[in-house]
Amino acid sequence: MATASYTDSNGVQQTAQSNVVQSLIQQVGSFTLSPPTATPSAATGAGYTKSAAPGSTVYMQYTVTNTGNGSDNFTLAVADAHNTDTFAATGVYADVNQDGLPDSSSPISGAVTIGAGTSYTFVVAYTLPSSATTGWTDQGTVTATAANGAIGYGNLTLTRTDTVNATLAAAFSANTSIALPPSGAQAWWSPSTTPSSGKVGTSTIYTITYVNNGGAAGPVYIKDQLPVGFTYVASSGAWSGAIGTQLDDADASNPSGISYKVGSYSASTGTSVEAVVANVVPGQSGTISFRVLASAGAGGANTLIGTSTTNNAAAYTASTLSGGSCTTGAYTVANCNGSTTVSTNAAPFTVLATRAVVMTSSSGTTTTGADATAPTGGNAAGDGSADTVTVASAVPGGSIKYTFKVFNTGNDTDTFLLGFSSAAGTNTFPAGTTYNWFQSDGVTPLQATAGKGVVDTGPLAAGASTTLILQVVVPAATTAPQSGSPLYKATAQATSVNDATVEDGAKAQLTALAPGYVDLTQTVAAGTAGLDQGPGTTTAVQGIAVTAGGTGNNSTASVGPSPAPAASSAGNAVFKLIVNNNDSGALTFNLSAASTSSFPGNLPAGWTVEYYTDAAATTLAAGSAGARNTGSIAAGSSATVYAKVTPPSNASAATYDVYFQAQSTTGASNGVIVSDYLRDQVVVAAASTYSMTLGSNGSLQASAGGSATYSHTLANTGTQACGSGGSPLSLTVSGLPSGWTYAVYQDAGTIGVVDGEAPLVGTGANGTSPYTIGSVAVNANQPLLVRIFPPGSAAVGTVATATITVTDAANPGCGSAVLTDTTTVVAAGQVQVQKYQSTSTGTCGAWSEPSLSSNLSVKPGDCLMFKTVVTNVGTTAAKNVQVSDAVPAYTTWAATQPAGATACVSSTGNTVTLSSVSSGAAAGTTFTCGTETSLPPGGTLTLRFAVQINQ
Repeated sequence: MATASYTDSNGVQQTAQSNVVQSLIQQVGSFTLSPPTATPSAATGAGYTKSAAPGSTVYMQYTVTNTGNGSDNFTLAVADAHNTDTFAATGVYADVNQDGLPDSSSPISGAVTIGAGTSYTFVVAYTLPSSATTGWTDQGTVTATAANGAIGYGNLTLTRTDTVNATLAAAFSANTSIALPPSGAQAWWSPSTTPSSGKVGTSTIYTITYVNNGGAAGPVYIKDQLPVGFTYVASSGAWSGAIGTQLDDADASNPSGISYKVGSYSASTGTSVEAVVANVVPGQSGTISFRVLASAGAGGANTLIGTSTTNNAAAYTASTLSGGSCTTGAYTVANCNGSTTVSTNAAPFTVLATRAVVMTSSSGTTTTGADATAPTGGNAAGDGSADTVTVASAVPGGSIKYTFKVFNTGNDTDTFLLGFSSAAGTNTFPAGTTYNWFQSDGVTPLQATAGKGVVDTGPLAAGASTTLILQVVVPAATTAPQSGSPLYKATAQATSVNDATVEDGAKAQLTALAPGYVDLTQTVAAGTAGLDQGPGTTTAVQGIAVTAGGTGNNSTASVGPSPAPAASSAGNAVFKLIVNNNDSGALTFNLSAASTSSFPGNLPAGWTVEYYTDAAATTLAAGSAGARNTGSIAAGSSATVYAKVTPPSNASAATYDVYFQAQSTTGASNGVIVSDYLRDQVVVAAASTYSMTLGSNGSLQASAGGSATYSHTLANTGTQACGSGGSPLSLTVSGLPSGWTYAVYQDAGTIGVVDGEAPLVGTGANGTSPYTIGSVAVNANQPLLVRIFPPGSAAVGTVATATITVTDAANPGCGSAVLTDTTTVVAAGQVQVQKYQSTSTGTCGAWSEPSLSSNLSVKPGDCLMFKTVVTNVGTTAAKNVQVSDAVPAYTTWAATQPAGATACVSSTGNTVTLSSVSSGAAAGTTFTCGTETSLPPGGTLTLRFAVQINQ
């Protein structure tokens, strides 16, 4: 999803979001078969070589790992490589506990299902014929075959060849197992058989089991180099050959028949355990056990969570010939090392991820932001400054932004869901408040990348942090000013997607609500509780009747009618305008007038307006002609100016809307040009006549399924009452297309918006009977609100014209007051943002212009190309337009991008430049196109970029 930001015609900063485009990842297949081949993905390779006495059985352990991104079925098999049938028996058996021995006497039947990123371990059994003599040898072929051949495998079958030799000398086989410590008083050399896994700090027991499968007695040498990050527990070794005798780590007091030594095998602090059992007779077996802790390094910087780097395999002498020697550190045993050592199976220890998160203010750290107690009832926030972000003041309907940091303090990559505490009293913002999460740029929205339907941080590596922006918008109708300690608060939370009990929070607080950065009124000065005013009385002055008041763009309340404006004998009206600066710093405001609420605008032809510092309209306000201003207004202060409106002498008898605007010449404390406006009216009427007017025609925009509200004033501009002769005035609305509806209200509160104080006159569609609206006395008026509703199916660009007619049947002299309201269906907001995509296989190369907004099916490694088009669908220029986006989850910024001249393009021909992004930039990296200072109606701003889907 892309976002466009712009400043609308009223100087208010706005944002608009694009449609969401999605790329659905297809399954890609690959797998490995290991050990012992150096390249586990090789199609063929050498397997194990083992020697044993005639009639004995040896086992070879293999692991199939599904390295694709989807589950698949695998067939596992073994056969005599020479088809000589010299093996007495062969078979493939499950080895779920990975101790190198079959889990049961029943071989595997049928295919084995292996999920993406997971492994399956099995053993192959070879039984030598009892008639074999020294020098006998044979080979077995082990195969693993993937079932789904249509999803991109390089090799559907991987093959390994094992060799088995017969010997009458000593021949050893050994396997390694791992388990949890026993319960109760059971000795540590006889541990539980439960497969071991756990978080850092877990205590485990490694057991190396050896057996002499040969035909003569001999010594066996064993050496276990523990994976870095695992700590040997001192004095924990035991030897079952001496009925569970405890072993001396330095070999100083070990019993006869065994040498045992614990040392270090490298400067990286890896621990080695060495043992020599001096004499093992044919068929004899034994064990060496010792305790190991998963220490801080396990699963951290030195290892990976749950992967083979945490598995442990020991080395041992498979057979013994004359001569040679082997050692246990400082101890040497003769005649034991006649052949190269081989590896046991790799006993797995799955390091479970430790999930942890700290959420803080932007200045917090993992230390200052950590909560003193565990979360209770969902309220995870502490009370310190590192856990609290406070905004001093905001405006109802305005955007309040809070900056937070989320730290992944666990030891594995995690994604954190973003939400709010549900505990009582933790969220006191008023009903209707909206909350949005953005990237650190404050404009690019976060997505629900974890598939939970909740906005999240995206994948965050262990030890990493990310900065997030929470946007809070208090409903525009909220009463202001208000203050408190704090006035409102909410507890934002980050919750691990892998463990819902792991969460942390930080508080967002608001101290005060102000009535607006600027408030343009006619009766209320700075520091009092008022916004835009309602209309006052109507006064006729030499043929010109004047109505003061009206509605503004931040109306929330009415404090009573404003007085009738002063007027001069020359047939003009003077309106009192009070500009309240509610910002924290001094501001100067330009003054302007128009016949609609769209600024900049103009009054009707021949009309003039001038601004003065006195009610007598003798001293001009600051600035030059056509660009008058208030002068500098200190924070919390106000300035009063008088607007003299003069219609031409030939002005038709009618009601004319006059909108006044005060717009700051520089950015306010929120960095944005701020403004406010209100609506007044001038009614030109003929003397001693029956006359009523509805005001001027209206023209607004609305989205499909939305609404447009028009404010009109039914005014008696004559000298006789209308609708008072026994037949009240009637109102009809006509001309709307099929499916469009309307509602008419009496604007009792005179604030220009539909609220609880606005009685409903009637609703309907074309053909609805007229509604009664009473009468209008001389010099009186009746404010009306006409609300037009486009259907949800209305196409963008549809124009509908509603004709509003008020008729006085009893007094034909009053005639009919008629106007039209024209509603144009637009995409929500002044700008429309549309995003397109396309894809190509492999590394991004030639640019393919995106044209699809629908989902794509892609594979890891593919290239995705995006185009976002921002179109001004409004009727006035959009200012300071930027389009923002971010590298999507599970992708990186591609090395090849569209040419610089096409990455960002404005239809105006102005130069717009893509912000700097490094090749390979990770998911979540934000960037912008811009700024287009003025995008005219129909103008476009286009962003193009490419990313590579992660393998």
